[in-house]
Amino acid sequence: MRRTFWLAAGFGLGLYAGEKVRRTVVRLTPETFTDRLRTSVQDALDAGRVEMRARERQLREAFAAPDQEQRTNSERGRSPRSRTVA
Repeated sequence: MRRTFWLAAGFGLGLYAGEKVRRTVVRLTPETFTDRLRTSVQDALDAGRVEMRARERQLREAFAAPDQEQRTNSERGRSPRSRTVA
């Protein structure tokens, strides 16, 4: 009975280990590895672009000049200033 148990346990462990090795080998083949790497790099670039645009939007809101339409409306009533050089 003991021998049968250990034989079955060894056989099961061997199958499990073999399957883990097979999956690792498939995962690290050049085609699969480059596909995963390409996907990871593309995802990182996309996330970086999204964050860059969000930060740029924040900076534009923080340092934005007055709206062009507001500037032209407020300057209509005034005469142009003459510039003199001192």
